[in-house]
Formats: sequence, C-alpha cells, structure tokens
Amino acid sequence: MHFLSTNISPGSLVDLYQFPPMPTDGNLHRYTDPLGCLWVAKAGTYSQWMRATDVLHGRWGLSGAYNIINSANQKVPLDYVFLDVFDLYNGVTDILTLPFAGSYHFYGQVGMTPTATGQYCNVMIRQNGTRVIQNQAWSGGTGAGINPQVNATLVVGDGDTFYLETYTLSGASFVAQNSPYITFMGFDYLGSLGY
Repeated sequence: MHFLSTNISPGSLVDLYQFPPMPTDGNLHRYTDPLGCLWVAKAGTYSQWMRATDVLHGRWGLSGAYNIINSANQKVPLDYVFLDVFDLYNGVTDILTLPFAGSYHFYGQVGMTPTATGQYCNVMIRQNGTRVIQNQAWSGGTGAGINPQVNATLVVGDGDTFYLETYTLSGASFVAQNSPYITFMGFDYLGSLGY
C-alpha cells in the first residue's frame, strides 16, 4: 500500500490505523494495525497507543549481594530497574515474561571477582527454562575480574519467560560484582516477524 502526502490528511491517520480505545484494566494490550505494525498500550503508562518498537524494551541490574556457588545453576537476582515501563520482570521469581510474540534482541553480563587463577564463570539466558545463549570467561589471576557477556536475537512466543543464570565448576565459590552497570540483563523488541 502506498500513500502520497496528499492522500492522507493529519486527522485521518487515526482512521487509517483504526486504534481501539485505550485500555483501562491495567493489563498490557496489543493491536496490529492494517499495515502490520504492532502497537501496545497499558493504563497508567503512556496516554496513547505506542509503537512496540519504540517502547517495548527493558533492562535490569544487580545491586545486592550475590555469590556464584560452585556446581550450581543460579538465577541472578536482578534487583535494580533501569527500564521496565510495563512491569514485565518479576523481582520475586527473577523471571522476565514477554507477553507478545516476535523477534527480540537479548543481552546480559555478569561480573565476577575470582579468588584464584583459572576460575571461570558461565553466563546464560534461559528461555522457558532452556538455555538459549551462553558464554564463558576465565580469570587470568587472583582478583582479576572478568565479565562474561551474552547477546543474541531470538524468536519469542506469547508469554515466553527468560532469566539470567550463572554456573561454575571452578572448585570454589566467588562473589559477583554487584553493580547494576556490570551485572545486568535487557531486551529490545525488534519486530513481529509477521505474527
């Protein structure tokens, strides 16, 4: 569909997109316009429907104490909110739930302070409990901090869940760097992939 600037007057854009009324129930709602673009709205956030690629983003960090325990897969308790307009991350379960299918970019990092040379840490993001992204970093010496990072674009289904996780078999536990600028996870909605 192609429109010249003379085809649409400013007042007719609402008619073109055919937006439903703003929701009032406190839930996050979606609307796909006739051109295939996803829009989202939630009472108490923005006062109008917003394009998902503009507002469906989130980032959280670690500010509290967190020990990376030897031989244990652990969720990282992200307790610092950089951005979560729609309250998608549950700080009690440490799980992010994405309500809408599409293509998303995920990223994360865990900083650690080792107690010996050769210690390592895996950092992972799990989707619905399954590891989908993983990276590993090794320490070059005692006290030489490392920051393993992950990032990838993933296809997400309605209601898929995600969390940041650590794992090590270094023979000793060590302390995560509890700065939200060093240990964090985030996502960006990229598009619908035709869903």
